[in-house]
Amino acid sequence: MIERLRIRDLGVIAEADVELGPGLVALTGETGAGKTMITTALGLLLGQRADPAAIRSGAGKASVDAEIVIPPDADLQAVLDETGADVDDNLLTISRVVANRRSRGYLGGRPVPASTLQSVGSHLVAVHGQHDQQRLNDAGRRRDLLDRFCGAALVDALARYRAAFARWQLAKKTLVDTERAIREGARESEMLRIQREEIERVDPQPGEEVDLRNEEMRLAHSVDLRQAAERAHDLIAGAAESPDAGAGVQLGHAEQVVAAQAGHDEDLAAILTALTEARVMAEEAASDLAGYASRVEADPLRLQVVQQRRSELGTLFRKYGSDSSEVLEFSRQAAEKLDLAESGGERLEQLRADLDAAASRAGSAAAAVRDLRVAGARELELAVQSELTGLAMTGAALTFELGCVPDPDGLLVDALPNAVRATADGVDTVDILLRPHPGSPARPVGVGASGGEMSRVMLALEVVLARTTPVPVFVFDEVDAGVGGKAAVEVGRRLARLARHAQVLVVTHLPQVAAFADQHLTVEKRSDGQVTATSVTRLDDSGRVRELSRMLAGIEDSDSAAAHAGELVDLGRKEREGTPR
Repeated sequence: MIERLRIRDLGVIAEADVELGPGLVALTGETGAGKTMITTALGLLLGQRADPAAIRSGAGKASVDAEIVIPPDADLQAVLDETGADVDDNLLTISRVVANRRSRGYLGGRPVPASTLQSVGSHLVAVHGQHDQQRLNDAGRRRDLLDRFCGAALVDALARYRAAFARWQLAKKTLVDTERAIREGARESEMLRIQREEIERVDPQPGEEVDLRNEEMRLAHSVDLRQAAERAHDLIAGAAESPDAGAGVQLGHAEQVVAAQAGHDEDLAAILTALTEARVMAEEAASDLAGYASRVEADPLRLQVVQQRRSELGTLFRKYGSDSSEVLEFSRQAAEKLDLAESGGERLEQLRADLDAAASRAGSAAAAVRDLRVAGARELELAVQSELTGLAMTGAALTFELGCVPDPDGLLVDALPNAVRATADGVDTVDILLRPHPGSPARPVGVGASGGEMSRVMLALEVVLARTTPVPVFVFDEVDAGVGGKAAVEVGRRLARLARHAQVLVVTHLPQVAAFADQHLTVEKRSDGQVTATSVTRLDDSGRVRELSRMLAGIEDSDSAAAHAGELVDLGRKEREGTPR
């Protein structure tokens, strides 16, 4: 639940610091007092678009932050872990700062984009406004609403269907790709055979071009290489005409001179060791150079063979790949295409059988999902109708009508006569029809119903769905618009019952609704003639009576209104005490 909400310089609110409790929280106040800024503030925390025009006049920026007790939710925790948000004893702080040019969001002290706030908010708060029924114009949301009610059984069935659907889609793609490959292979088969024969004739070996390049360099420069090795050998070991001139011999003489005195000084002894190592290394280098010079021979015939081989490989590299590995891969793919072109009929027959089997499994899984949705729709209709009766809409009926979109290339489902279009969510379309009263035709929800009727329909749906909704906070922004009298009392009663499962914040003009609140906040606008500001105040029992009196009669000191307000407060108390949370 939301434990604390702080607002600064948003709209007409200069500063507000509100502690919220569990249960039903009512926000009331005169029209234009700034109640909407409360829901605007919550919207900012939930990642809604930030409008710089909402910044209080004269302020450079607006800020909102809330402390929310988070529920155990693996998906929510994954988002928090990814962002590195700091959560202290299940208490999460969410903040939003709106400036003239940009806004910044913070989650547990870490800066995050608005999209992350939206992701986190979807796990924490559900907001419903006066025109919230417009959500039901979206086909996907209608289906999601029904799926929420169907619960875990549908989640499992939908997971099985999606796995089968993915296999069906893969089977279709594999068949299409193979048919295309066979057609291309048939057109290219003669060229592919010529290309494979050319590669097989040259028979390139992996990495061969590197060895050949090195060998060609050595053969082409054999004379220079041998002369360099011999000259270096003479410089180290000494030439035949001057054997004492070699570097190795001179190192040996230096070693003897130093050795004669090394016993008298440790530093000179260390130098002697270095001289010895240098002499040994020089002798080894001289030996290696002599061996290398003896091996290097000019071989014009071998050089010609190497150059011819490199030329053959170069021809392949220009046509089929940059090196022997790519050429061999090209040859392998060509062989596969030829094989597919020659045995394509059998392959296609098998793939078509695989596709039929995958389609059958997906169709059966889709039928299982549909059966659960049909059963859930009937159960949801009865539950909502019961709530509508309690909300003074006796005889009203809400119907969930399942349909589908025909598609000759789609799935065959046992419960349906023809193939239908399938998506990852199944084959079902969901329409919601409302019959406001007996004798009236059933029409798509939102068509032909009054605002008050639609408010009660949305409330009835939320009350029924509350037990299947993991969101711990509901916000209702004047969903009771157009409702009065007995229906208003029942709206308040339903909100109170919903508040047994979650924290519920309601912005209302109806005293019958506010009377059921566990906590009553009033939003008041004050002006000194120059500056207008709004404050948010938590009301005690006497303050509640005065506020309800104002809402009932338009005046706070009416005895009759106060008496009526007292009755409403008693009614709300009895409802709260009648069934423990």
